[in-house]
Amino acid sequence: MGIRCGRVLALAAITVVATGAAAPPHWVASWGASLVEIAPASTGQYDQQTLRTVLHISAGGSAMRLRISNEYGQSSLGLGSVHIAVSAGKSNIVPGTDQVVTFSGATGVNVPAGAMAVSDPIRAGVPGGMNMTVSLYVTHTGLISEHVWALQTIYIADGDQTGAANLGGATQIQSRPFLAGLDVLGAPAAASVVALGDSITDGFWSNGNENDRWPDLLAARLRGAYRNRVGVVNAGIAGNTLLGNGGPTASGRFISDVVAEPGRRWVMMMIGINDIGETESDPGAAPSLAALIAADRQMIARAHDAGLKIIGMTLLPFQGAGYYSPAGEAKREALNDFIRNSGEFDGVVDSDAAVRDPAHPRRYLPIYDSGDHLHPSEAGMQAIADCVNLALFAAP
Repeated sequence: MGIRCGRVLALAAITVVATGAAAPPHWVASWGASLVEIAPASTGQYDQQTLRTVLHISAGGSAMRLRISNEYGQSSLGLGSVHIAVSAGKSNIVPGTDQVVTFSGATGVNVPAGAMAVSDPIRAGVPGGMNMTVSLYVTHTGLISEHVWALQTIYIADGDQTGAANLGGATQIQSRPFLAGLDVLGAPAAASVVALGDSITDGFWSNGNENDRWPDLLAARLRGAYRNRVGVVNAGIAGNTLLGNGGPTASGRFISDVVAEPGRRWVMMMIGINDIGETESDPGAAPSLAALIAADRQMIARAHDAGLKIIGMTLLPFQGAGYYSPAGEAKREALNDFIRNSGEFDGVVDSDAAVRDPAHPRRYLPIYDSGDHLHPSEAGMQAIADCVNLALFAAP
């Protein structure tokens, strides 16, 4: 099964007092995506068009629901029809599985600017690891809230084709608009872990449509160990930073992308390499090591305030990457030392140790290097997932 480099720290121990009352089933995030603002001109207006995409869910449950976001919109998002079905690959759906999704009993919904729409329960049990096809008939939109690096083909066809068996001849894009989450109705002990990070967590250089990002691979291991008790949400955004500029930082989106996830119990955080690398060419703009550690401590405090356990993940090697520098490397090593040894996280995953070259620890072992010396290969993604100690997610 590969190396296990996750540690459960002693300070993470929690005493649970039995109340004698059985907890009811509850909603748990099984799939999610972090969204950013996109101008309509860059992707199309999505006016009177059907958008069809595939969601690879992590944990199963006795029912489902969708969350649709107009977080960055400045006007309403109109959906005339929404359907969900079991995917048969590409834009095809499995016959007999298509269901109409309703919102407060209606088959369409207008999502106000800055808001989210949560569907009514979809009364169908679903096992973990399934691919579900979601089709949105968009009647109008302004600014678009979307996940840019979907690594999943999204199909676009004119008119309302939400119930069509396939969307042959549709145009294709690789970004995923509006869909923020799919939740499942889980057992009382079910909960989710949110993976917060940058392009490494987002899956950059992974294989499109194959769901081999490290959070997907971790979800497969968790299903093997805990069946449907632990869902995984990928909250990675390519280019993301802890403190830097250029879009919502991990610090800035902590509430919306982590705390707001239904059933969340843990957050795994691997973030900071872009802060270190992108600014070392301009040393005056680079955050200091002290600033990065302070930001990590802020995230720890906010996680604990929200009742979350927070798992620190060490930053991966980057010697040879375009923005590598000796000063940046020294900062990475010192930040990793804080993550490993401060005792302030509730658990640690030494992802750096899982993929680095033992003979040259500032760079990847070649088999784990995608080729750009910054992002892991498919084998590297698997090594990170295999490194996680699943005892971190044992029932409290």
